[in-house]
Amino acid sequence: MVTILEQVSLSVTCDLEPRAGLRELCCRERRVADEVKKAVAFVDGRRSCTLKYATDHQTSGISAVKMPINRVLEYMRFGDPTKVLQLVEKAMPNAPGAGQVVVKWIASPINPLDLNKISGTYPAHSAKFPCIGGSEAVGIIDKVGSGVKGLAAGDKVISALLKYPVWANYKLCGANEVRKVDDRLSTEFAATLLINPSTAYCMLKEYVDLSRGDYVIQNCADSSVGQNVILLAKEWGYKTINTVWDRPGAEESKKRLKELGADYVFTDNEFAKDGKKMIKSLKVPIKLALNGVGGPSIQKISSVLAKGASVVTYGGMSLKRHEFSTGSFVFNDLRAFGFAIFDYLEKPENQQKADKMFRWLQDLNAKGGIHPPEMEKCSMDEYAKAIAKSTEGGHLKQLLYFDSTFMNKH
Repeated sequence: MVTILEQVSLSVTCDLEPRAGLRELCCRERRVADEVKKAVAFVDGRRSCTLKYATDHQTSGISAVKMPINRVLEYMRFGDPTKVLQLVEKAMPNAPGAGQVVVKWIASPINPLDLNKISGTYPAHSAKFPCIGGSEAVGIIDKVGSGVKGLAAGDKVISALLKYPVWANYKLCGANEVRKVDDRLSTEFAATLLINPSTAYCMLKEYVDLSRGDYVIQNCADSSVGQNVILLAKEWGYKTINTVWDRPGAEESKKRLKELGADYVFTDNEFAKDGKKMIKSLKVPIKLALNGVGGPSIQKISSVLAKGASVVTYGGMSLKRHEFSTGSFVFNDLRAFGFAIFDYLEKPENQQKADKMFRWLQDLNAKGGIHPPEMEKCSMDEYAKAIAKSTEGGHLKQLLYFDSTFMNKH
């Protein structure tokens, strides 16, 4: 094994004629090193590869053969994701045993859930360090163990549950830890299918029996979940009233949400000033509110709900307590629920509904009725920049590619 460039490992094999002596071998090794330096530019950014040098009495040349590598994004302790996350090379997974598969992960979005798990603020995350990051991804089945049914090498899959880490090139896992998806799905949609579209679907279907023309109100409308709520509501004929944070870029967010199909969009301050008056003019009871922010925001949107309405909380982006006024909560008989998609998917009684939901979402995507949010693509080597943008906020969602050759593919 020789190292010719920083962090690029190359194995060189010389096949010589039987009469070649030690002196000739040394000379040829020098030529190999020179050829390798020229050839390394053709391995398209991959950190590691194997180069075989072949020669005989008629021809000589060099060929590059990419060998699989397994790099992971892991952390050894809880803390600031920009500081504790590291890119580390690991051994390739063992061959899959009975009921197991090896998955080659392609891409994964960086979600708030991922950052909270790394920082240790996510209470349900029990860590056994080192921990690999990530919660949802799209990949391809690389190898299949005995007894596995319904999966074959080359199948496109997504992670089936959020508790399994995915920020790795390759992962050995149980066949039940992945879900096969339509091969026609784009990388972007498949990578984000597990959490946000399904969260929006369940919140709109599980708590209130809505009919066409009914209104739903939500905060955090420019989040990935919020955008999916707008798209699904449009598909089912519901109307949406949406609020976004008062911050730079709010007007652009409002415009983008209207283009998606939002009926009304306000900043939080605009809603506090004009929201109640507008809603009163609708003369339609609002039976469902979706809350991903907490703090004063939920107090504002819950104050316009009909008697007996439901508030479903799926997040707390403000990092503040969820506030309800006594008048709204007690005397208006509001019902408050918490929703977490990972908990929903892990319950055996929900499996048939989940299967139906994922099939329906894929079919809707094929018809153009739902699509992934606009995202910024980044390679695994750019993880630090992508994590920083995700923690800062105000940027597009970051989509992390473990294999950069897929970045420009559908």
